[in-house]
Amino acid sequence: MLYRKLELGLYGIVVAVSVAVGVMSERFDYRLQTQTLAAEIADKNQYFALRLEAAISQLVAWANGIAAAVALKPDINQSEFGAAAARLGEDTATLLNIALTTDNVVRRVFPLERNSALLGTNLRDLPDHADGIETANFTGKPTLVGPFDLMQGGRGFIMRLAFSAGSSDEQLSKRREMISIVVDSDRFFDVIDREAAAAGFNTVVSRGEDGAAIYGDPSVLNEQPIINNLKTPSSSWQVASAPISGWPSFSSRAPMIAGMILLRMFVVLGVLWFIFRLLRKQRQAEDQLAAAIEALDDGFALFDAEDKLTLWNRRYHELYKTSEDLLVRGATFEEIIRGGLARGQYPDATGQEDAWIRKRLASHLLGESVIEQQLDNGRWIRVAERRTRDGGIVGFRVDITELKLATEAAQAAERAKSNFISVLSHELRTPLTIVIGYTDLMTSIGYLPAVGDLRKSLALGTDPYADRQLDRLISTIEDMASKAQQSAKHLLSLINDLLDFSKLEAGKMRFDITDLEVAKPLHEVENLFRDSIEAKGLKFEVAGTAARVWADPIRLRQILTNLLSNAVKFTETGTIRVEASCEGDKVLFQVHDTGCGISDDIAGKIFGLFEQADSSSTRRAGGTGLGLAISKNLVELMGGGIGFESTPQSGSTFWFTVPMSSLTATVRVADTQAQPVRGDRRVAEY
Repeated sequence: MLYRKLELGLYGIVVAVSVAVGVMSERFDYRLQTQTLAAEIADKNQYFALRLEAAISQLVAWANGIAAAVALKPDINQSEFGAAAARLGEDTATLLNIALTTDNVVRRVFPLERNSALLGTNLRDLPDHADGIETANFTGKPTLVGPFDLMQGGRGFIMRLAFSAGSSDEQLSKRREMISIVVDSDRFFDVIDREAAAAGFNTVVSRGEDGAAIYGDPSVLNEQPIINNLKTPSSSWQVASAPISGWPSFSSRAPMIAGMILLRMFVVLGVLWFIFRLLRKQRQAEDQLAAAIEALDDGFALFDAEDKLTLWNRRYHELYKTSEDLLVRGATFEEIIRGGLARGQYPDATGQEDAWIRKRLASHLLGESVIEQQLDNGRWIRVAERRTRDGGIVGFRVDITELKLATEAAQAAERAKSNFISVLSHELRTPLTIVIGYTDLMTSIGYLPAVGDLRKSLALGTDPYADRQLDRLISTIEDMASKAQQSAKHLLSLINDLLDFSKLEAGKMRFDITDLEVAKPLHEVENLFRDSIEAKGLKFEVAGTAARVWADPIRLRQILTNLLSNAVKFTETGTIRVEASCEGDKVLFQVHDTGCGISDDIAGKIFGLFEQADSSSTRRAGGTGLGLAISKNLVELMGGGIGFESTPQSGSTFWFTVPMSSLTATVRVADTQAQPVRGDRRVAEY
């Protein structure tokens, strides 16, 4: 069956490879054809663009030439203007008129016969022309505008060039002159298209500023055209072309390629079928035995009476990767293990190689042994070997790595819980002892020396220090009560951690999810921690954001409190900083400190239950090791993530994210104040 599957697999591979080669060949040929076609279109577009640039440059040259003539003779008359214009522009069929305006009023025009109505026209009275006139006057450079409807009929482009005619006459020198050259838009592009014509392509010309089509069929822009860009001193253009019949979907030689691939595939399949037909009969008996052995989930090996390897399965081969090349038919067991030992495959043999070899050979030859063995890749296997009737040895190799790891994990968990119970006992006993001690003192307050002194002073009635002794007594009582209260709060915090842990373990943690301003929990933890942090000589900084989040306010404050408590515990000098910022659709909270940091060997288990950095820090700073584990669960149950970055002896940054409220406006904290938003509340149990 396995052999048949291999045969069918090879057939499938041949078919798949043939189809893949056919598709790749067709796609390659298709890309080559489309690239050639695209290059041809690009060349055509480039030539079209060059012709367009040349035509525009000619209009610019005409405008400059006539402007030069006017500059030489500012009081040029109609006849002289017509003669100058005729010399420059009479050789084009697209030219409609050339006009000279003074302070935007037309005073000369060519040819006069069909454009005399333009004389005296104020161009500012023509709404469509206003922008072009302003641009020409402002820049003093040639400006091509259009196309738009012309006074003399039709549509056309207008090349405008504004200049000041030089003159000794002060009035003349202040006049603003302008040359306007009008060309018929259709004939302007028809001439260019005829010169740059290429069969089989549609071309459209559009303005670069707004993409408006001004020549050709605009639908070409929807056909994935090849686009060439053209910039002139006055404007920018896009020349786009596409095949008239559209872009091809397949190579033109696709049928021929498919035929060749099919022929080649059938020839290869036929040869393979013939080869497998011969091999199937030869190896039928071997395949039956091999299939049975290969079906085993465990490693299997058979050594003959001379202790030479005769048969083994794939799993046995996988287990002994380091010495897999030594697993050959006829190799002795001793040769195999000596080769593996030389390559470091057996870690427990290090330093006692000869003794290990003797012990392993004795166990193997006994044929009645079961041992556990660790390999160089860290895997553990159980080796079971038995003698056969013909004197050979059959061996099984069972991978027990997962069982080993599970056992070690269970033992580690048991040790962690034992250590947790020890720490918890210490943590609970210390504040409870303080509370009991101070309450005992307070119940026996009458025996305090300060009370006795006060009584004597009051009895005499003349001691001027009675008030001072009363203040001393009150101070003593307040100090004892304060210490008892602090210890009681510490004890309550420990009990709350245990209750939260119990709820999380039981899946009964309750959340009151609501739309919440980020600034509120930041302000609360700032008020809670600022005095204690600054009393320790540390700098405390808080930076927020105007965003809002979906979160349980109590749990969010609890997470921040846990992270800040750890920062205060393990920071002796420097700064503690809390900040919140927007990260995509979440709000990122960060707590930075300049404390002792976290070493790499414990970084991987810092969020685990019952885990602390080390026992010394636990005794020094206190805590049960549940704070970070609880925080991690709370963050994840509210839809966020948590992590940290740390450098030993340089400080740590703990961070977590909370989903941003959908009511949060897209604002920048630097220039926008958060507005109060009243949102719906959601209550959930996890």
